[in-house]
Amino acid sequence: MITETFDEKTQSLVDQARALTEGGEANIDKAIEAWRKVVQAAPEKRGPRRQLAQLYRRAARWNALVEVLKEEHEKLGTAEDVRTDRLAVLHEMVDVYRDQLHLDAMVISTYNQILALDPGNESAVDALCAQYERMKRWPDLIGLLQKRAQAAGTPQDQRIALGLRVAGLFIERFSNQSEAIKAYEGVLELDPANEAALGALKGMYEKRRDWEKLIAVLKREAERLPGADVAGRLARAVEIAKLAGEKLRKPSVSMQLWGEVLELDGALASSGGGPSPAGAEALSELEKLYEREKDWSKLAEILEQQATRADGAAQAAVLGKLGLLYTEKVKEPTKAAAAWKKLLQSDANNRRAQDALKKLYLESKSWDDLEAYYAQYGKFDELVRTLERQAESEEKDTQIDLQFRIAVLYQEKLGKADRAMRAYERVLSVDAQNERAARALIPLYEGASDAKKLAGVLEIELGGVTDAGERRPRLERLATLAEQQLKDKGAAFGFWLRAFREGDDGDAVRAPLERLAGETGLWVDLVEAYEATAGSAKGDVLVALLRTIAKAYEEELGDAEQALAANLRITGELERDPQALAAMERLYLKLGQFAELLSTYEKRLAIVDDATERRDIRYKVAQLYEEEMGDSARAIEAYRAILDGADAPELAALRALDRIYSAAGPRRGGRRCAPPTASTRRRAATASWPRSSRASSRRSTSRRSTRRSSSSCAWAFCARRSSRTRPARSRCSRRS
Repeated sequence: MITETFDEKTQSLVDQARALTEGGEANIDKAIEAWRKVVQAAPEKRGPRRQLAQLYRRAARWNALVEVLKEEHEKLGTAEDVRTDRLAVLHEMVDVYRDQLHLDAMVISTYNQILALDPGNESAVDALCAQYERMKRWPDLIGLLQKRAQAAGTPQDQRIALGLRVAGLFIERFSNQSEAIKAYEGVLELDPANEAALGALKGMYEKRRDWEKLIAVLKREAERLPGADVAGRLARAVEIAKLAGEKLRKPSVSMQLWGEVLELDGALASSGGGPSPAGAEALSELEKLYEREKDWSKLAEILEQQATRADGAAQAAVLGKLGLLYTEKVKEPTKAAAAWKKLLQSDANNRRAQDALKKLYLESKSWDDLEAYYAQYGKFDELVRTLERQAESEEKDTQIDLQFRIAVLYQEKLGKADRAMRAYERVLSVDAQNERAARALIPLYEGASDAKKLAGVLEIELGGVTDAGERRPRLERLATLAEQQLKDKGAAFGFWLRAFREGDDGDAVRAPLERLAGETGLWVDLVEAYEATAGSAKGDVLVALLRTIAKAYEEELGDAEQALAANLRITGELERDPQALAAMERLYLKLGQFAELLSTYEKRLAIVDDATERRDIRYKVAQLYEEEMGDSARAIEAYRAILDGADAPELAALRALDRIYSAAGPRRGGRRCAPPTASTRRRAATASWPRSSRASSRRSTSRRSTRRSSSSCAWAFCARRSSRTRPARSRCSRRS
């Protein structure tokens, strides 16, 4: 029934067409023509075409019906909401083409249109497959089946069935084993244990001599055996491995297959079945394969397993081959040694194994293993000779190591201390400061009473000692050895000096050091060391060092200025040190530094309590003014001070005053005495201070010819002396 609306003119045509349609079969042609006019008047309306299609179907006008249906399909367009209507129209067309027109080509074309709109339409696929099969269009059928199998929504079991059907079609219709194999392989990808596919492939692979794929199929079949049936799986694995060896002849595949046989043999053994002949056969085959392919590491693994299975002569042969393999091909000395050792365990006198093991230890520098090897036979003398020969061709570090081993063997195993000594000495010839060799040589040189060599190794040993407490006794021993046994005082001095520099230990070090400096004349070195230490020393230690420095500069090195500087530093520590002040007196006089000398005398006067010593100092002051500084006035004051402080007559002072006044002559215009002459200075410089009474008397007698008037001031001074100097005044009176 038409529900669409039309314009007035078209509606009139529709009404006429309806009336004719209701008129029965007699008016069917007129009704068809009437609806055709309606379709022409309203081509966009679907209802008239539906009415026209019904009339064509009633009138059995199939071609016209198909054309109307085509037009209807085209007019529906491609919108998604009309997809169902388009599919319905296409299905009507399929029915007409198939049942009425018998146009197979159009049936197929229309089904393809349906599948283009609805790819998952199983009924259409089935119908199309049936159509292809009726038409014997096998390629199209196969293509459709493959397409259906690859569709995303196809269940796996259905895909497997489709794959098997495709494979069957290739075999049955085309005898195309290649494509059939692909189809069966696709099935196995979905179901690896599919019996139909496996059976078909096995026959085809064997017929095509495709051994590699046949082996793969056989392996899949073997995998389907129960896991508990290890023996069955092992037997099947052996068959497959043999087939690969005989037919395939690909070493890599054969290696893999025989390896699987070994795994199954191991599983059988672990389950209590014990090793089987299949395992031995697998090892034998793998040995040949790996050796042919020069896969030495894998071959070694196989030989290891064979050695564990074999015994007696067979095992010895395998171990010998294994030892050579590890030594020459695999280059694994440790494993090679293990193989040779195992061979010697079963055949201790196997010369080949013995020589190979010794050579191996030497090449790999496995000295401990080499020593252990010789030790088990007690051949230490042969070991030493071997090591000595080897040492000649080795690098420095290895030479040292070998010489140490040789020395220990001579000492501990062969009891030859002299040969051990030479071995240690060879170490020192390569490494002159080797402390280990030096320590080892100390007791040997002591036993041999070789003082010179002992001193050398003791000094090397000292180089490796850093603790000051441990170095001191070693330095003292070296110093004593050098002085007493080697008679080398210079070397002894050097060792004591090093001991001092590393830590001043008082007289224990300084006393022998200073003694040896005096005996060797090495005062410069001593002074340098003392001065360096004095920079940080304090208290008594500093003073002791400075005394030695000052004495060395003054008495040994003849450097008065440096001696004076050292004494000044002493007075900086001990301001009234008598020893330093006495030295300063000598040095100031020698250097002509009279003002500083006077200051020194003043310091000495401040610290001296003894009257005689104080009088002597005052005489020195007076004579310094008189003879060195030419200051007669200050000299007179100094001599007068002596007289003022004296409890007894001081003839020397009186005669000195007499000498000064006599030398000055009479006063003229208030002029004082003339300064002393150069000869007077020279005489004073060589005289002993204070002068003795006898020396003073001689000088006084020599000047008696001087005019008495020039001495008037001296005698006037005598007249003023107090009663405690009466004897002096009497003598003055007699002289006048």
